[in-house]
Amino acid sequence: PTAPGEPAATTEVEQAAAPKKGGLRRIDVPAGDSPGNTTTTRRIQTRRSGGGEFPMGDHTVTKGSEMREAVSIFGSNHVEGEVRSDAVSVFGDTRVGPDAKIGGAAVAVLGKLTVEGEVKGEAVSVLGGSTINGKVGGEAVAVLGNLHLGPKAEIGGDIIIVGGKLTKDPLAIVHGNEVNVPLLGGFGN
Repeated sequence: PTAPGEPAATTEVEQAAAPKKGGLRRIDVPAGDSPGNTTTTRRIQTRRSGGGEFPMGDHTVTKGSEMREAVSIFGSNHVEGEVRSDAVSVFGDTRVGPDAKIGGAAVAVLGKLTVEGEVKGEAVSVLGGSTINGKVGGEAVAVLGNLHLGPKAEIGGDIIIVGGKLTKDPLAIVHGNEVNVPLLGGFGN
């Protein structure tokens, strides 16, 4: 017990759990963890860019490596390994290499989309065009850009081209419909 007006005594556990002076803690370490705490095992995924937490610049997923998602803004994604979710580039290209696997969609906005490997979801390009010479499980969509299907292309869903042109190798396989929407709808013809 302490006398009235005196600060209460604290134990070592209470002192360790108390916030540091100013109430600040590292935001990359969950509350209760400390850099020296070896009882908690966590997998930390980092991005290799100068943009900090905002996914700025180019990103590469090397062959044999795996990431949850690959997102680049003002940069390109080059995937040679595996991405469990989506690979998305805005103001850059998205390239899926021959041995790469994307568990979700491959998307390029204001950039070119190139697929040589496998995309389980959709392959989408907006204002950039697409070249597909691999397997796409869902739809292949090109908005205001051309779509080229190479001899190894296999599309599980529809191909949709809005305001662009389709070129298709005779060996390319499309399991769904081919839809071409002119830029100005029916008025452009």
